[in-house]
Amino acid sequence: MQKARVLNPATGPFAGIVVLFIIGLALEVATRSHLIDTRFFPVPTVVLGNLGQLLFFNADFRLHLEASFLRLSLGVLLACTTSLLVLVAAALSPMARQFMNGFTALLYPLPKSALLPFLFLLIGLSNLSHIVLIALGCATLLLTTLDAGLTRLRQAGYLELARVLGLSKRQLLGKVILPGLVPEVLNGLKLGVSYSIVLLIVSEMMATRYGLGVMMWTSWDQFKIVDLYSVFYLLSFSGLLLFGFFGFLAEVAAEPQRGLL
Repeated sequence: MQKARVLNPATGPFAGIVVLFIIGLALEVATRSHLIDTRFFPVPTVVLGNLGQLLFFNADFRLHLEASFLRLSLGVLLACTTSLLVLVAAALSPMARQFMNGFTALLYPLPKSALLPFLFLLIGLSNLSHIVLIALGCATLLLTTLDAGLTRLRQAGYLELARVLGLSKRQLLGKVILPGLVPEVLNGLKLGVSYSIVLLIVSEMMATRYGLGVMMWTSWDQFKIVDLYSVFYLLSFSGLLLFGFFGFLAEVAAEPQRGLL
């Protein structure tokens, strides 16, 4: 009988939190001891206090935060929707899967942030340009992991078994492919959402009035170093939590399948 694998916090998503705490503690000691110039590396607890003030008492900061959250959410949602539609086509048609592989092979190595000026030309200086850029980056990683998942299911013999059993295309999708690809979807989101945050900040430094990227750029330009680090801390914490959250869900979803492969 196979023994159930236990998720180890020391090697799982909590490892990043431990490392971040150690780095923060070292910076706290170094800045309090004046070993590091606090004009460029402010005291971490001071930054955290300032972040709390911004979150709860600064209306402008909340506007920046809401704008970024909206762009990120819509971009990831668009990426998930299009990726799942492409997945359905690729699962049912070898030609569609070849097209998906060609698309990801073309888009994967491209620096996505370099596409933003072209999106501005094609779509205009609007939120939609930022959302499409985020969706492209997230969808590229999602499609890559989903293609690997399809290969895994094929090599494990699930697709051939479904054909032998005479399952219809709808049954193949609903009972084999979509349930079997849940770990890949979550792993794709783990990578895609983290990368989307990067694209969000880069894109918001251009042609927009509100957003955390705008605030970071303005804080740097005006030498408001504590505000700059406050936004950076918030993004780091958010990215780490989302990366760990989706990674944990992917591990949980993959656990029942390990004994079958």
